[in-house]
Amino acid sequence: EDGLTTIFRSVRMHQAHQAVQEAAFGALYYLSCSRDLTSSQKRQLCLEENVFVLLGTMNQYIDSELLCQRGCGLILNMSFFAPLSQDTMASVGGIRIILAAMR
Repeated sequence: EDGLTTIFRSVRMHQAHQAVQEAAFGALYYLSCSRDLTSSQKRQLCLEENVFVLLGTMNQYIDSELLCQRGCGLILNMSFFAPLSQDTMASVGGIRIILAAMR
């Protein structure tokens, strides 16, 4: 099992633990900035189910400046790897969440 799978599983399993979420978002953000990220890892990062998890977690912890900064940076990096589906972004209120996180 690779690192991305483990991190996303941790995000899903520990929704009630803000410190775990902040650490996971930090790891995901720094991985997304890595020049060594493979095409397969980029595709995995941008999976619709992972976008849902990221946006849902940002919505849950909208008052966490650290988590929201990393989340916005991560979503931005992901948009460079592959276009994020407008349907995905609209269905979970992604645009609203990102705008709220940026405030």
